[in-house]
Amino acid sequence: MNDNPERNVPEEIGKLANLETLILHGNKQISGTIPKRWFNCASLWDLAMNANDLTGTIPSEIGELRNLEYLYLQYNSLTGTIPSTLFNMTALRIIVLRSNRFSGRLPSEFGHGLPNLEEIYLWNNQFSGQFPSSISNCSKLTIVELSTNSFGPIPNSLGNLMHLERLNIEDNLFTGESSVPELSFLSSLTSCKALTRLVLAGNPLNRTLPTSIGEEYFADKKDGVSFILGLSVECCVEVPDERNGITQVLSTLVTIRTQFLATLAKTNEIGR
Repeated sequence: MNDNPERNVPEEIGKLANLETLILHGNKQISGTIPKRWFNCASLWDLAMNANDLTGTIPSEIGELRNLEYLYLQYNSLTGTIPSTLFNMTALRIIVLRSNRFSGRLPSEFGHGLPNLEEIYLWNNQFSGQFPSSISNCSKLTIVELSTNSFGPIPNSLGNLMHLERLNIEDNLFTGESSVPELSFLSSLTSCKALTRLVLAGNPLNRTLPTSIGEEYFADKKDGVSFILGLSVECCVEVPDERNGITQVLSTLVTIRTQFLATLAKTNEIGR
């Protein structure tokens, strides 16, 4: 197919009533919008159209794919908001929409209709607004990748995701929720005992880290798994008081490093 000229997405695929898997990734010749007729394929459970040249929006008719478990649309030029129907597709396990041009807010009911969601990748888009606190209803989530958007603030309900392993919110506008101390969401994450990677870099976080981060959470990291804390502390030159928490931040990071190195040393000793 690499020798073929650029072409639009074939609408005729929608006639395949028994189609279960559709993989058309990596074909830069495929362009145009996603045909609504495709969503007549009621048996479809795996749809991969990543790394093409798709444009336009995701049709709301995507909600007709009641059996869809895997949706891969990354590395295209898709725009607009995500249709609310997508957030009611109860079979979905993995959503990958990274590196497009999506914008707008996610609906507040985001987590209510995705009980089986395990992984979501939204990085490198133009999303904005507070990330919905209803994400806590996606109790099976293990990976949340939201970097390089304009999300903010961070809902404390993230701490209810007991199976969460990776959380990346780098390069956003995240602060704490307005009604609670700015970094209290970090304390809520101490409940996420499976968490091994946390990236917060490039956010306007400028307060003191909660002591519970060093005292409670990292004390439980006995398995030697690397925990990455990327923290960007923005300090305003005109307002020196905003820098008051830096000493505590550095102290906490040193404590984290010391605990990890001690655990690593013990692990290496056992392996000898």
